Amino acid sequence: MLSIPVLAEIEGVSVFRDDENPASFYYLPSRPTIARGENGRPQFTFMRYQFAIERPGAEPGGGYLVFTTVMREDQQKLAKVRQVLQSRLRSEMPTTTVLPEVTLAPVDFTEGEVRLIIMQNDKFVKALNLGKPSLFGDNTASLAVELTADGATLFYEALRKQGSVAAIEYDLVFPVRLPAITIRGHVDSREVKEAVIGYTKEQVNSSDTWGNDESHEVAHRSSIAETMESQGLIQLEILKGNVELGQDDLESLRAFAFQAMDAFIKEHFLKGGTVETEQDRQSQWMNYLQQDVQARFDLDVSYRDVIKRQYNPSAQINPSFLGVPVDDVLIEIDLGNAPWFFNTLTVDVDTNFDFSKYGDFVHSVVGHFSYDQVRPDGTRITKRESVAFTAADNKPKKFESRIAAVGKDSYHVDIEVNYKSGPVLQTVLDRRDSTLRHCTLNVPNPGIIEIKLSTAPGAFDEKLTGIEVDIEYADPRQNVPRAVETVLLDAKTPAATYTRVIYAPWDKPYRYRVTYVLKDDAGNMQRSAGDWLEGAADGQNLAIHTPFEDSFTLNVIPLVDWQEVRELLVDLEYEDQPNRYRVQRTLSFSKDQTSMLPWRFMLRDKARRAFRSRQTTLMHSGASEDGGWVTHDTDGSLKVGNAPNGLIKVEVDASDLNFTDDVKRVLVRLKYLDPALPEPDETALMFRETTPQTWTVTLGPTVRDYVYDVTYYMKDNTQRQLTGVRATLGAIQEFLIVPVQPGV
Repeated sequence: MLSIPVLAEIEGVSVFRDDENPASFYYLPSRPTIARGENGRPQFTFMRYQFAIERPGAEPGGGYLVFTTVMREDQQKLAKVRQVLQSRLRSEMPTTTVLPEVTLAPVDFTEGEVRLIIMQNDKFVKALNLGKPSLFGDNTASLAVELTADGATLFYEALRKQGSVAAIEYDLVFPVRLPAITIRGHVDSREVKEAVIGYTKEQVNSSDTWGNDESHEVAHRSSIAETMESQGLIQLEILKGNVELGQDDLESLRAFAFQAMDAFIKEHFLKGGTVETEQDRQSQWMNYLQQDVQARFDLDVSYRDVIKRQYNPSAQINPSFLGVPVDDVLIEIDLGNAPWFFNTLTVDVDTNFDFSKYGDFVHSVVGHFSYDQVRPDGTRITKRESVAFTAADNKPKKFESRIAAVGKDSYHVDIEVNYKSGPVLQTVLDRRDSTLRHCTLNVPNPGIIEIKLSTAPGAFDEKLTGIEVDIEYADPRQNVPRAVETVLLDAKTPAATYTRVIYAPWDKPYRYRVTYVLKDDAGNMQRSAGDWLEGAADGQNLAIHTPFEDSFTLNVIPLVDWQEVRELLVDLEYEDQPNRYRVQRTLSFSKDQTSMLPWRFMLRDKARRAFRSRQTTLMHSGASEDGGWVTHDTDGSLKVGNAPNGLIKVEVDASDLNFTDDVKRVLVRLKYLDPALPEPDETALMFRETTPQTWTVTLGPTVRDYVYDVTYYMKDNTQRQLTGVRATLGAIQEFLIVPVQPGV
């Protein structure tokens, strides 16, 4: 794994070294560049309106900007970097007869965002968050934004005069291992409590897509990080010893420490959500803060611990960034020719549904379209229409409506599937808003689980006689009952298709378990069952690996309590010394990456399957735990994390409650306790509307029951309660439908 500090700056490229393999190096791409197509032209288009688009209550629209950036280093420059590193390695290993070949790879970013920073009229800057880059390969990011009339003119004239009023900026994060230094930090609840109990009010300015400014007042808690730093409430020291750290490395360590402390403060003092009213501040949130919270935060990370390092490369959008004259990427558009300019909405509608494949149980696919907007004079235009597609009538159709005003061309569509028979006769697969003039009713799967299972050719022999694959799926929210079915693969049937009609969208993961049926030397049949693994929702291909292939296959299964853990890093290493063959990989798991990850490669000696692993757990508190290297005899599956008995996600659904007329908000407290666990796993969920929330439970070895209480805050300012309700945890995904309040 790469370690700080930066080893060297070569040809303007920052290079890090692996802390275990001296011939392995990593580099940071220096800055974002414009992506280019196969013809070498920049993927950058500036559509400038010939006539500004007037919109009621908003600034006129002046142009549309679309481009794609990448974080890619020049290959010729990297070749020179490799040569320098190879020479450096030779000077470090003068007595080595066989010098290893240098490997140079880009840093593996695990988190990140991209933003466009642009001058907005006479104001300073406007930052537009564009979401996440790809986080693999070239870290591609794409942008599409409309500029105001003044903004489009300013952008164009600046480019023509070799200037710039905009920049693209990446905010990236990558894990690094610490050298022989120590970081210590301390926060005590008694010292920060006075700083926490306070509120500020500020004007929050925002702009919509059209450049229309609006403002509203919000109440929120004070910025704790700045307050603590200015008041001296944070104790932080970085003991460098003899390690030479550059200023960038030192600042990254300070940023890591302050971020960890800020997360601790938010976790222990700022729970409860956004403050809404004065009554809220005086009741539940203020009462929570006034409780005698006793908590300490001690950050102590040192040699070989793993932390996150931030990297913020940026580039101005100017002619040198484009690589071509501005007129080569400019398109002048007269929007008077656009259909919606004449206040008419015409949407061409078709479907990609395969009636020849699913027509046996699906009768029709229906798009329910609606348009509902208000004219500038206050009157409303409303249009609702449904278009249906069947096996007999699958031709394209149209939805048409007058629109209220230029720019008000958004419509809504519900995509519904009607079944010929079954427990459910119709279901809505998708709901969305759109402004596109072409709408495809996308129905890739009308409610059928279809998984193609296969093994390697010639997998079965006298020793391996069969493979049983158990498949489990359930979705109580969609009234899909739990079912476990088994598919048998053998020499006669090395591939098979598992099919189950569920009459609902297939959008939940399924589980599967592989059992090998083996015959020993005495002719006795033995069954070797593996762990339950998770398959992706709508994952239609499942390759079953046999235990005798010439490939190494390890399924790494994270069992992690993400309420305590921020990230789990798993280092994997395989070494076949007689064949001078070594394979290494580091897997990263986080709240955004909780599914199983495979580690596969070809073996030079299929009898050698031993490997070793090491877990590094990064906690929300800022602490880290290094589990050390552990040796394993063979591949198959590896459970990692701090929840060895597994995790269960409970989706808490309040959709049966009437938040419009009866209930103001609902507080659900859930508690799970197993005597073998050091403390209960409990949480409190506040509902103000029907959107489901998820509770992740860390299981103990024996108990499968939990208890919950519900407090209903009614519109008439009364409260109703349910207490001590028991429920059972079963599969990997459970559902709790919040009961309707007592007395109804």
